[in-house]
Amino acid sequence: MSVYANATAQPYPSAQSIPALLARQISSPVLFQEQIETMYADGARIFIELGPGAALSQLVGQCLAERDHLAISFDGKIKDPVWRLWSGLGQLSAAGLKLDLKALWEQTALTPPSQESSSAATVGISGANFGKRYPRRDNDRKARPSDPRRVEAPLAANEPTPQNQSAGEVSASRDPFAGKDPTNRTLP
Repeated sequence: MSVYANATAQPYPSAQSIPALLARQISSPVLFQEQIETMYADGARIFIELGPGAALSQLVGQCLAERDHLAISFDGKIKDPVWRLWSGLGQLSAAGLKLDLKALWEQTALTPPSQESSSAATVGISGANFGKRYPRRDNDRKARPSDPRRVEAPLAANEPTPQNQSAGEVSASRDPFAGKDPTNRTLP
């Protein structure tokens, strides 16, 4: 990978020339557009800004206009540096770069999920219901102890009560899909 000098808009010619060229850059105008054009002509298509803000990434966009390129700032207006890092890496990955992120996780110990008690409103997401028919019919339900937190919906005024109906009739009266094609699950 070449390193470009902004005083010459060219790659550093040799390691020995770096000190003199760096000293010259302090008092020379910055040839930013020329440097970006030279880098693009040399095959650079991805430009990453690591300094504060996103001004240089925006300037790269202006210099290259409609030409194929990607300019990413790892800073910007988001204050959380970890979020900025992951956002920049995500943009690079979305652009198709193969990233080796193992080093970011080497010092991270995986801990099991918390065993704290959850509220009654917590719903576990485990995939246990995948492929099961929903809504379940009354005769599909397995016997289980009654849950004191469960509240049955009140019956409508004209709906028959369980005392004067058989179990099948009660199930059919509460199930909007009873007697219908099981593949058609739209509410009437």
